Amino acid sequence: MFTIKSLKTFLLVATCLGLAFILSFCNRDRATDSITVDKDNYGSMEFGGIERTYRIHVPPSYDETKPAPLLLVFHGLGGDGKEMESATKFNDISDRRGFIVVYPNGYKSSWSDGSGASPASREGIDDVGFVSALIDKLAKELRIDLNRVYATGFSNGGLFAQRLACELSDKIAAIASVGGTMAEKLSPGCDPNRAVSVMHTHGTEDSIVPWEGGEVRGVGISGWRILSVPAMLSRWIDINDCSTSTKKEHDQDSGKNVRAEFFGGCRNNTEVVSYALNGGEHNWPGVKIELSGPSSVKTSRDMYIEDVIWGFFEKHPMK
Repeated sequence: MFTIKSLKTFLLVATCLGLAFILSFCNRDRATDSITVDKDNYGSMEFGGIERTYRIHVPPSYDETKPAPLLLVFHGLGGDGKEMESATKFNDISDRRGFIVVYPNGYKSSWSDGSGASPASREGIDDVGFVSALIDKLAKELRIDLNRVYATGFSNGGLFAQRLACELSDKIAAIASVGGTMAEKLSPGCDPNRAVSVMHTHGTEDSIVPWEGGEVRGVGISGWRILSVPAMLSRWIDINDCSTSTKKEHDQDSGKNVRAEFFGGCRNNTEVVSYALNGGEHNWPGVKIELSGPSSVKTSRDMYIEDVIWGFFEKHPMK
């Protein structure tokens, strides 16, 4: 039988236990929503009535008191963020250089690249809005340097990176596209709020996203038209008001070479850079990425592009 004293003791203990439970429940929720440093994480958010997902890698050196650069990496048609994470070397470079890497997943494994032809484009998915909201979300969860947010992508993801440069230049400092030029329909209206540094890498024998432009091939989608590599470069040179050009050729042990062209004298010290992989096919250089297309896709091992891309980005914060 409870005495007044024992009853008070019981109530005090019960209150403390209840408070501890509530605090642990709240802390559990916070832990679920937060980013765990030194680990690769899976994240999600709702945007436009659709659950959007992504993978994120935070380097061991991350310090919440110091802003870190953010790199967004976009997969090609039929791929996903996990594939791009395993197929590229960005996590390793992140650990060495201290930037955060995010690998978003596209809608139906595609991105709305401005062509009007990709699955995401045909269904009117607002991928530009999604990326903008994702950057905002990550900036609340982590200490992000908002002057150093970059985008790179392969194929359809590379075309989408070009669209981000056109339409989200207030948040994207610079882009690097691989095997993906610019959608024809996007080009006339590409009018960024500021000059944007652009790096582009492309195989001269690309049989899916042709160097000479025109129709995207081998993916079972008609009407997907893109600019040629020279026309795309010319578009960015015009947008950024570039005035100088320097060419270099790098011979490789394989007998192939990489033809580099640097366009400088651009507004706000921006730059347009082109790497032509002579004889290269449709792939991420150094690593073969499987996709629906010709079974004879060749892999160019002339260069490991990830270090080149990050070196380019480090030179071009937002100004």
